[in-house]
Amino acid sequence: WNTNAPVVVQSIRTFGRVTDRSLLDVRPNRIDIVRIDRRMSIAEFARRYPSVVSIDDLVLLNQAQGPDSVFRAGALLKRVVEG
Repeated sequence: WNTNAPVVVQSIRTFGRVTDRSLLDVRPNRIDIVRIDRRMSIAEFARRYPSVVSIDDLVLLNQAQGPDSVFRAGALLKRVVEG
């Protein structure tokens, strides 16, 4: 830490106060957890429960093998919705 501290402190000092409302009013996307009521694939899930990310991102988020991966009824799946 002693070696890197001056560089870290100098970097932090370069940040200024943010006053731009368009930046301050940004709301991050949220992860919504859905319990599915029937057996369905990620592709079906994406159609039934729209998300603001790609189907490839949904595959990763839900730790699936691909868009055709099937989950049982009652499984909890994640989607991304606007904040």
